[in-house]
Amino acid sequence: MAFSPVLESIMTKLKSLFQPIAMGELELKNRIVMTCANASGGGGKHVISYYAERARGGAGLLIVGGMYTFDTGPVKTVYGGRKDVTEEEASAIREFALYGEELLPGLREFTKTMHDNGAKVAAQLLMTYEWKRDWKTNREGPTELVSPSGGPSGARLGDTRAVTVDEIHQIVEEYGDAAMIAQQAGFDAIEIHAGIGYFLNQFLSPHTNRRTDEYGGSLENRMRMLLEIVDSCQKKTGKDFPIIARISAEDFIEGGNTLEDTKPIIMALERAGIVAIDVETGWHESPVPMVQQWVKPGAFVYLAEEVKKVVNIPVLTAYRIWDPILADRIIAEGRADLVGMARALVADPELPDKAREGGFDDINYCIACCRCLDTAIAGECPSCAVNARVGREAVYIIEPAAESKNVLIIGGGPAGMEAARVAALRGHKVTLCDRGRRLGGSLLLAGIMNPELPKFLKYQTRQVRKLPIEVRLNTEVDASFVERMKPDVVIVAAGGIPPTSEIPGIHRENVLSSHDMLMAMIRAPRKGGALQRFTWRLGSLALRYLDQPAIIRWALRFRFPFKKRVVIIGGGFAGCELADVLAERGKELTLLEESKRLGFDIGITTRWVVLMRLWKSGVRMERSAKVVEITEKGLKAMVGDSEAFFEADTVALTLPLETNDKLAGELEERGWTVHSVGDCAATGGRIMEAMAAGFRAGYEI
Repeated sequence: MAFSPVLESIMTKLKSLFQPIAMGELELKNRIVMTCANASGGGGKHVISYYAERARGGAGLLIVGGMYTFDTGPVKTVYGGRKDVTEEEASAIREFALYGEELLPGLREFTKTMHDNGAKVAAQLLMTYEWKRDWKTNREGPTELVSPSGGPSGARLGDTRAVTVDEIHQIVEEYGDAAMIAQQAGFDAIEIHAGIGYFLNQFLSPHTNRRTDEYGGSLENRMRMLLEIVDSCQKKTGKDFPIIARISAEDFIEGGNTLEDTKPIIMALERAGIVAIDVETGWHESPVPMVQQWVKPGAFVYLAEEVKKVVNIPVLTAYRIWDPILADRIIAEGRADLVGMARALVADPELPDKAREGGFDDINYCIACCRCLDTAIAGECPSCAVNARVGREAVYIIEPAAESKNVLIIGGGPAGMEAARVAALRGHKVTLCDRGRRLGGSLLLAGIMNPELPKFLKYQTRQVRKLPIEVRLNTEVDASFVERMKPDVVIVAAGGIPPTSEIPGIHRENVLSSHDMLMAMIRAPRKGGALQRFTWRLGSLALRYLDQPAIIRWALRFRFPFKKRVVIIGGGFAGCELADVLAERGKELTLLEESKRLGFDIGITTRWVVLMRLWKSGVRMERSAKVVEITEKGLKAMVGDSEAFFEADTVALTLPLETNDKLAGELEERGWTVHSVGDCAATGGRIMEAMAAGFRAGYEI
């Protein structure tokens, strides 16, 4: 893990990241920019609280939006095709926009709050794929999908209508009016979004711009609209009001602009008076992973480095930069002038201040799970897997409880640790018990599969150890234990139980479940003959005492616990992840899913990358596959209407865990106040669901 803070001294001085910089007339206190991470789905007060927390955390500039230049009305076609936008969501989108003077009071409150909390703030002017021509006379009408040339356009969108020249002129004027509103509202700058395949980017690209008038054809014509927008904004705000341009340096799409094609556009923007370039990457529909966990940190810095060669204004780079030490080196090496850290600041708003003070171990780092992007695409309230307060900052304010209580938490996985942290911060006396020798629960196993997770586990463990929480490891908890402890509140976060299955052969020696692996972290499973049991003892010792997930992940290339030919039952997130890891280590993989959709529980941002990786690795993937019997040499399954036999040395079960409510039910019968969270309850799922349930349990005591 390049430039990991774990491998660096916490006394490292970030000499470049916290140097001031000027963008035209705008002075920034450091080089950290929170690039746009939309929060409008949470509603008015939530937007202010969401961004205010990031302002307090020390970022030099917040770029907020996207902020529409027209009234979207009560109905809006959200990216991803969602049309069932609620009245509250539509109202929030309409309020957090730049189309009229009636919005100024709310916007002024917003900018004042950001300034009071120490940050500069820029408004991102955005037109995605839709527009409403007559919004000034019919504000309640629907939006319309438009594009430069009509036809299919944009990610997951259908046919669009080509805009006319008169409509282009209207849009140009609307951008200028929006810039004036932003200036009057107290924003320190504006950013014109002309990237990622949105409307303005489509004009720049020959992939979507097939016009034959003055706005199509040559590069000069294709960038005409963008330059007219810049001119319109300047005329209505003055030449000194800073304008940033966000642009995809490379479209990564067939027939689109390459880096060399984009350089003349960027040079023209500098000549037009733009004060900084925010270098974006690709389009939404580009077949290139850009933000997922498999993308190397800082993978697209080279684009900013190339842009810097052709302009003399500050250049911002972003994408998969979660580590402030990496960010500092990018600046120090002159590869970029500013660093965008959107998801990193979603995960931990205080990252800048913590990094400046050398507190790297206390940063809650982004794990690149992309759950935040999934909810944004769906137009839902912002969320984060590792930070349950995201989008709810105005509601989840951690304050001392009216009465301090004795709280017993059973289970030291992510849900249990989060419940313990929040309860302790509220002044409760917390005892956290776990039957393992290390905190982490299922996260210990997940960290072997996913190299992004160990840093999150270390953060959680450190927070528990820093707080006045009594931690009892190697401790089995039952009802009699609770009776002796006499807590006021019990939180059960003991994990789920293996799913019941009637498949013949399910208990054979060649069958291995995720529960077997998890239990091996406590004691060796009693599987197989003498040699296999001895091997399991060695493996169990390694799992329990070797706190090096990367080494264990590397060792999976050998024939234990997974042999050469592996058939995985369950094609959801867990099965796909296991197949990906084992395929990388040379195993022959078959992935069977009973439903018609592989990766059915994987978000839209990540699923296509997972399936692409499995396909490229040669994993055999079968849908509508119902297992009939497991044998010594493999398994039989009905695939559609046909029976098939799949040879296997190891059959791996990755089926969802079932609710483990036995202990909670027994305690409730005895009169204890009990909250169940995580995999042992209906609140289970993945890390985001576990963290949200754990936070609520600790918060509501």
